[in-house]
Amino acid sequence: MSNILTYSMKGVKHLVDFKENKISKLQEEITDLKGKISKLETFIHELADEECPKEYKQIVLTELETLWL
Repeated sequence: MSNILTYSMKGVKHLVDFKENKISKLQEEITDLKGKISKLETFIHELADEECPKEYKQIVLTELETLWL
């Protein structure tokens, strides 16, 4: 009977480890997405300025391609 209990506990530990790893990866993804949102907010604010040079707009387009592709 103790072998079954030991095997069951190992299975539970694997499940807990899997869930903790999944949570950690999701938290990393959230942090990455928050950074991208912050960059987009900055771009929007800068591009809304009427004095924004066309050259800068091209730089922003290049940055957007690297962010999302």
